[in-house]
Amino acid sequence: MESRENREQLRCCNWQRRFNFPNLENNPILAQARVKVKRRTIRLKNRAKPGVRTLVRHALIRWFPVQTGFRRQTFFARKKNEDRVSSAQMRFRFGLQQPKTYLTYPMTRFNRLFKNALYAIVLTLSLQAFSSANAGLVTSFSDINLWAGSVTGSNQAALVIQWNDEESPTSLAWGYRWDGAATGFDMFTAIAGNIITVDAGDVEISTTSTGLDSRLTLTLKDYGWGIAVEDITFTDGSYQRSAGGWMGGYWSYSLFGGDFEYYDYDAGEDADYNQPGSEQFSTTNWLTAPFGFAERELSDGYWDGWSFDPTFSGAAAIVQPFDAQAVPEPSSALLLVVGGAAIWYRNRKKCRAQVSV
Repeated sequence: MESRENREQLRCCNWQRRFNFPNLENNPILAQARVKVKRRTIRLKNRAKPGVRTLVRHALIRWFPVQTGFRRQTFFARKKNEDRVSSAQMRFRFGLQQPKTYLTYPMTRFNRLFKNALYAIVLTLSLQAFSSANAGLVTSFSDINLWAGSVTGSNQAALVIQWNDEESPTSLAWGYRWDGAATGFDMFTAIAGNIITVDAGDVEISTTSTGLDSRLTLTLKDYGWGIAVEDITFTDGSYQRSAGGWMGGYWSYSLFGGDFEYYDYDAGEDADYNQPGSEQFSTTNWLTAPFGFAERELSDGYWDGWSFDPTFSGAAAIVQPFDAQAVPEPSSALLLVVGGAAIWYRNRKKCRAQVSV
């Protein structure tokens, strides 16, 4: 019975007769194959580990297989290069190296479109997060671009509105300049482009549109003995923020800056509030106003804040606002276009590199 050694010897002799070489040591094809194997072995050893993009791609293909699904191929056959395929088969026949298998998938048109769409979505979310985290953040009066009142006013104050509706940005800021005396009511009505006044029965009494920002609408309710803020709405195209209505919550009025005495109901005694005004925004030393905004006497460096409380359990503290002129943020459609352009440029650059090779 023919042994394995005899079969190997016979196969080598057949290759010798076929290529007319006296022995395998002087076979140039075999020598060339050995050199290629050595080079590619070094290349594979020095190859970098797969990146996050490769791992995500393989994971998605594993979860959503398309058409022919997975197939196992040799590393060289995967390159779709006839020379590499033939050299790999030759090395396998001579027993020089066993073919290595790698998990691959067919690059169909659907796969390519799915991959590019995934890259565009990830890039869009990254750009949106970056823009919302940095653009228009107010740290001082110098970051505010919308100013109502007197252009040459020597005094400056700021108005912050916070809807607490889990939308972004959480709060917006406007500026107000004036000379002489002014109140919180004067500042708010000078900024709000539309002011609607209703009576206790929600019947509209008057409407004015003389404020700076036409996107901001202030609804006031006149009870006869006083005026309260009923609703505050900010609308810019499809971007809208609105909160109000006594059954759905209330607007809490907070102050930063002032020097006055008031009665602290929590402590059950009189207290003093003494906080100098500052151009820099601060999250500390805010006080829930013990009076209405019509009685609030403004001074240079003061901040007024309105925070909506939908649960009647205490309004959230005023957080660092965004400049009202910087909203709405770049739309997702615009960011998606930017992401698609980046993907197109990337693919175009890759195609040029392949052609040059």
